[in-house]
Amino acid sequence: LYVAAPSYNFGHIKEGEDVNVDFKVLNRGKVPFTVLEIIPDCGCLTFASTPLEIQPNQNATIKVLFHSRGFAGKINKQLELLT
Repeated sequence: LYVAAPSYNFGHIKEGEDVNVDFKVLNRGKVPFTVLEIIPDCGCLTFASTPLEIQPNQNATIKVLFHSRGFAGKINKQLELLT
């Protein structure tokens, strides 16, 4: 699985603002690739439901919403894809 831009810099946002990010992924393999679950490192990240099956040589988009309520300063959040 290839992720075109595996990280995203939100820049400066206001506390309490919700920000959408789309991560484009490509299945470079020869068989379907299934994302069984997306595991965020906190409840501030939400996303479309799984499972997500990506056919060989096909693209998919993982849509993520970051809820910034209660956050200030530099923040680093991560998602893990369970396959």
